[in-house]
Amino acid sequence: MKKPCRSPSIPLLGASFFLALFLPCACFNPIGPMLQEIAAQPDVNAPQICITRDALAVTGDALEVGEANLGTPKDIVLAVANTGKTDLILSELPSLTETEPASFSIVSALAALSVPAGSSAEFTLRFTPTAMGRKTAELKVLSNDPTRARLALTVGGSGIPVGTVAAPDFSPPSGTYTAEQGVTICSATPGAAVIYTTDGSDPSTANGSVFTAALEVPLRTSVTIKAFAVKADWADSTVSTAAYTVTGAVADPTCTPSGLSGGVYSMSPAITLSSATADSWIFYTTDGNDPSHDEAGSALGTSVKMASGGTVAAGSFTGLGAKTLKALAWSPAYTDSGILSVSFTVNGFAVTFDKNDADAAGTMSTQRIAYGSAAALSPCGFSKSGWVFTGWATTADGTVTYEDQASYAMGCADAVLYAKWDWGSYGLRSTGPAGGLICYVNPNAAADGWKYLEASPASTESASVQWGAYGTGVGASGTGINTGQSNTTVIVSALIGLGESGRAAQLCDALTCNGFTDWFLPSQEELNQAYVNLRTQGVGGFASAWYWTSTEFDGGAAWLQSFADGNQNDGSKNTVSADYRVRAVRSF
Repeated sequence: MKKPCRSPSIPLLGASFFLALFLPCACFNPIGPMLQEIAAQPDVNAPQICITRDALAVTGDALEVGEANLGTPKDIVLAVANTGKTDLILSELPSLTETEPASFSIVSALAALSVPAGSSAEFTLRFTPTAMGRKTAELKVLSNDPTRARLALTVGGSGIPVGTVAAPDFSPPSGTYTAEQGVTICSATPGAAVIYTTDGSDPSTANGSVFTAALEVPLRTSVTIKAFAVKADWADSTVSTAAYTVTGAVADPTCTPSGLSGGVYSMSPAITLSSATADSWIFYTTDGNDPSHDEAGSALGTSVKMASGGTVAAGSFTGLGAKTLKALAWSPAYTDSGILSVSFTVNGFAVTFDKNDADAAGTMSTQRIAYGSAAALSPCGFSKSGWVFTGWATTADGTVTYEDQASYAMGCADAVLYAKWDWGSYGLRSTGPAGGLICYVNPNAAADGWKYLEASPASTESASVQWGAYGTGVGASGTGINTGQSNTTVIVSALIGLGESGRAAQLCDALTCNGFTDWFLPSQEELNQAYVNLRTQGVGGFASAWYWTSTEFDGGAAWLQSFADGNQNDGSKNTVSADYRVRAVRSF
């Protein structure tokens, strides 16, 4: 057998033979074959060709390059070595004859066709497999080596996959769902194609479809999807499997009125709840809890069950403030719907308070009470000088229906309550609202509009005060009960016209005592009641002196009453004396 590389020719045995045994060569043959080769080569000066790889001679007639990933070049540096005595001349550059084109190529050729004795010239062999499996080619070098004019090596290598394609993933993952699903399948390996089946069979390049768009899994459907991924120059992935069941859900409930959420209502309105799913049922709550039911479809907890299209009655929500309705739709053939949650505010119906008298003072805020519930009415915030609040009527001229702070049961409409006033229950010589003493109880109260005459406290009494308007008749002629106020008004007006001030009627008219300002100078009979009911009983702090009345005697005099003996007499209007005093009264 011929070797790719051999020792130099030795024509004679002896010392030269043994010297030849130690001459350098990249492929040193055993002595027996070498002797045969020497005998066959009489020309000791001929060139000798040898192919080396990594400075080592390639033995035999085959060159193994090993494995390479598909499509990935693998370069092997080879050299044409000349172990002879003269130049090695190549008739052409090394060439390849391939059984499978494009697997092997020479990418870096020899620089020249001549290789000097004892040297070598490199070239690069590239292995680029395009398909998996064993690949071979013949490497041919033609030269002037007389013994190996044609050197041929069978080069071989194996194409292996670049890698294994990642197994496909499913999104959403395998499971049971209530809504239609769009399933996507993809491999983490870029550029990989996915082949799938939906009939339960294993997919292959001959069985299945290439995934291009999401696979729809409709309601009430079960399907098993199997898939694997492929890519050129890569090993196929393993098969992935996902099973899907879409049960379907009852259509979510809707409510009427549609604008309920966020609204403000005097009472919760009637609310209709419906689901588009036929023969479905509604479970709802009004306390903010999620509605629930058992497997048989019976309501649990605070839930209420009704047929789809039923109505939650108006006023079903108790109390005031924020309210939440929650509802779900149910049918034994479906999965429960989502929960509808609607929030709104119930601020109740309004109770408005009317003071029912122009002379009454104070204000009261509107009170709101929930429909169907009862609440204590707000405390009365009105007052009327000299009068007592006795309660509330439902009409302006009605009788008392509700006492102060009484419980009020709210109906389904706003209401107005009217304050009712009375003179109260005061006895003679009892302390009146202004801090004075009651000196008269009017038997004609209903007709006159007042019931009690109250004398001001002793601390308000004045002395050394003129009646005023001396020489002028002012027309204050009233003498009886219920005339002192009108007399005072006439006198004050006249005194203003006369430019006088600080007179008896003016002091009474301007008096403020314990918040009350409705004082006047009493008439003859009104002052007499103070004498009879207070002075003679030793109360009221009156002096044994004369007190002015508002009753005029004539242009120069007015009536006075002695609180020493009760006599009444006229006195000069311009008299200034410590014994001439003034005490105001008020009626209520």
